[in-house]
Formats: sequence, C-alpha cells, structure tokens
Amino acid sequence: MEQWIVFAPVFGIVGLVFAGILYVLITRQSPGNEKMREIAAAINEGAMVFLKSEYKRLSIFIAIVFALLYQFIAHQTAFAFLGGAICSMLA
Repeated sequence: MEQWIVFAPVFGIVGLVFAGILYVLITRQSPGNEKMREIAAAINEGAMVFLKSEYKRLSIFIAIVFALLYQFIAHQTAFAFLGGAICSMLA
C-alpha cells in the first residue's frame, strides 16, 4: 500500500498542469459582445460580495472552533485545523 504514496505528488502535478492548460484555453476565448461582458461583470460583482460576506461568517466559526480545539483537545490539532481552514479559503 505504501508504494501508492509516491503517486500523490505525481497526480498533484498532473492536476496543476491540467488546470494550467484549461486556464490558457479559457482566457484565449472571446469575452463576447457588450451585453455578455455586462452580465459577466454583474456576476463577478455579486460573487465577490457573497464571498466577502461568507468569509466574515466563516472567520467567526473558525475562530470559535480553533479556540475550543486549543483549549480542550490539543494545540497541534487547533493549528492543523486553522491551517486547513486557511488553505480551504485560499482554494
């Protein structure tokens, strides 16, 4: 079973290459006519407002869970949770 561990970084790199290829292909596409660009801008603006609101609420939840883990479980667990939460938000 341990020999499969070597494939994790390989699959990660393959995933990043695939994501890079998709990014290049998508950014080369035409943004469309004026109406399509207006709609895209409105969607982008709405998504950013939603994410800002979501991250405010999520930050409060993360702080509470971090404090509880730190106090009652273990310091390492609390910091692992915090690191995972930050990585998840960045993704």
